[in-house]
Amino acid sequence: MNANIAATIADLLYEYNSVTIPRFGGITTYYQASYHDPVTGKITPPSNTIEFNRNLVVDDGLLIDKIAKQYNLSYADASRQVEEFVTSLKEQLANGETVTLDKVGRFYQYNDLVQFTSADQNYNTESFGLPTITAKAAIPKTEDKVKFTTPVVAVAEETSTSSPTEYGQYVQWALIVLGAIALAIAAYTIWSNLSSKTPTEDIVEAPVPINEAAQTFEEEDNSSDVDTIVAAPVPTAAAEASIPRPVNTEAATPTTNAIKIIVVGAFDNKENAERQVMSIQKAGYVPYRFTRNGRRCIGIQYAYNQESEFNKVLADVRTRFAKDAWVLTD
Repeated sequence: MNANIAATIADLLYEYNSVTIPRFGGITTYYQASYHDPVTGKITPPSNTIEFNRNLVVDDGLLIDKIAKQYNLSYADASRQVEEFVTSLKEQLANGETVTLDKVGRFYQYNDLVQFTSADQNYNTESFGLPTITAKAAIPKTEDKVKFTTPVVAVAEETSTSSPTEYGQYVQWALIVLGAIALAIAAYTIWSNLSSKTPTEDIVEAPVPINEAAQTFEEEDNSSDVDTIVAAPVPTAAAEASIPRPVNTEAATPTTNAIKIIVVGAFDNKENAERQVMSIQKAGYVPYRFTRNGRRCIGIQYAYNQESEFNKVLADVRTRFAKDAWVLTD
């Protein structure tokens, strides 16, 4: 049975903030808050948009594992189908074709680099399906105002006291005036409330501290002993500024693009693991997921030029996340 790999990728993006296509690249989701355009009056709900990262080529195991379970395939057969999909995708792009993945986006090649345009799809499960609405202040129009016609009153003969007919007319006019005043107050109140209403601010949960490095792991369906490591998206310039940088007081060493992985914890629960990933990103570091003997582990990838620089970062990671954080060497 041939798997619908594009549909599987779209399903995974509702559960994870990063999905890797082995030997091709990774697709990551980013939170985008709701927005109110004061000119057009349109209110856009919160959403999770996606981007393509060509540097995330190491398999994180999510795609193959999902295909194997969804289509009742062996891990080897699922891996073969993913490999054939990637090979076909690269050949089409090399021939100048544009490849569209449903609910994901379009891929094309420009100047020997793969380019990506995301689909108009909201992967935020909390606001999925909410449309963009237009809200404008309700301004009463002139033609909508209530018009009163002065009733024709017959001239009554002058008497020393008011007759019952005249008293009834006074009551009728008083009721009409009071009704007009109440209607005007209600219309003004409604108009004031609509004109001053602003979009509700998004509520952002505070980061949850996670310390589950010593948890006991349950065996997952994939019992492979092969370690698989995947890098999370490269942090922004603002996030990079929060990472401690050592002062270069010694001669630069020739170790170019040296990378190490610092393991900070392991988890049985998928949600807890993703919370740790978010905490690492907020701290300005580049997170890594990897599995060993079927166990979920979360690490930090750090590229450096000098060993002393890495040692300072290791000390900072142990202070922030886990005092027994260790460096992956195999």
